Amino acid sequence: MTASQTDVAAAPTVGCNRRTERLTLRQLRERRELSIKALETLTGITAPAGGAGLLVPDYVRGILPQLFQPPTVRAILLTGQTDSVYVKYPIESLATNNAAAVLEGGEKPQSVLRFTQTTDEVKKIATWIAVSNEMLDDVPALQSYIDGRLRVFIAQEVDDQLLNGDGIGANILGIRNRVGLTADVTQGGSESAIDAIHRQITAIMAASFVMPDGLVIHPSDWEAVVLTKATGSGTYLGANPFAPVQSRTLWGLRVVVTTQIPAGTALVGAFGSMAQFFTRGGVSVDMSNSHDDFFIKNLVAIRAEERGALAVYRPSAFGEVILTGGESA
Repeated sequence: MTASQTDVAAAPTVGCNRRTERLTLRQLRERRELSIKALETLTGITAPAGGAGLLVPDYVRGILPQLFQPPTVRAILLTGQTDSVYVKYPIESLATNNAAAVLEGGEKPQSVLRFTQTTDEVKKIATWIAVSNEMLDDVPALQSYIDGRLRVFIAQEVDDQLLNGDGIGANILGIRNRVGLTADVTQGGSESAIDAIHRQITAIMAASFVMPDGLVIHPSDWEAVVLTKATGSGTYLGANPFAPVQSRTLWGLRVVVTTQIPAGTALVGAFGSMAQFFTRGGVSVDMSNSHDDFFIKNLVAIRAEERGALAVYRPSAFGEVILTGGESA
């Protein structure tokens, strides 16, 4: 018999006693430690303290992604499709109404209409990522995961462009930077944010004769609105904190809460009738190994892109509210 066989034969047999025993917690711990030492003797492998190295971990399937601001602005705009690189639409730049009552045979006053052509260029939002062939082969469903993530990245940037794009170079000219918006309304020191927002609703209706249908606001500013309390009683003006979750509305407007708009600024407007986002072909996701030296390095470039143009038919149907904190109602 060889030495190794002798060692195996001499090794203590753990857990083979079939007698029913009542063991104390201390005895259980001692037996567990003996079991670990026996395995170390047989295999020559030393387990970490507590025997953690001998435990097989449970793996949760899938990937836990980082979270980003969900795209929300695009959802409240009119949508459309285009096959061109430009979206053009005529705007009535001048309308002079000289209609008046006249006597029989009297001279009739002349009214004036003038039109200008407005053009919004189709712009491209794009991104890409490098992945090895081995990773795509070895990790199930990774390609579809990357596809989904790139689409999220595109949607995020589109949302930002629709609000804040400056129109320079490849950027979309966003709603907030359009010429002709209704003048800003600034919250007064003794005025609530709720009242200031309604003043902008009224100003837009007076300037464009269009009823706003949406409000875009930063989470911290929306919190201030939700937590507004009546002076004296201290009761919430909105829903009871223990009431069921309600849809976000204010003065009949659909409320979009997003970090894409700066804190301290809210945008009121007729999003569903006076602004339209035209897409050209939707989001496309493509793969190639022809980038740089990717072919010899077994790398693949995965690219996502979307083309679109934003048309704002009546800029005066939008206006900002500058929120300064103010007071409760």
